[in-house]
Amino acid sequence: MLVGRAAVILSVGPLALVAEPYAGDDWHAAAGVAVALGVPSLLTRNGVNAWWLIPASVALVLTESLRRTVRRRGQDQPRPLN
Repeated sequence: MLVGRAAVILSVGPLALVAEPYAGDDWHAAAGVAVALGVPSLLTRNGVNAWWLIPASVALVLTESLRRTVRRRGQDQPRPLN
């Protein structure tokens, strides 16, 4: 039986290999897309016409991802000397 760090590495490692192609550098966007696909699916099973949630959710996730990326990159650039 594995204990401690070895158990964590062996249990989380395969998950990281599977999730990396989908999440990439922005796991927030990957989670947002998963929710954007899951919620309309659940609503449709309950008889609600929710097709419009997918494009709206993707637009929101993309906007938020771009906003975070631009803010992060803006902090990395040095300020010009006057």
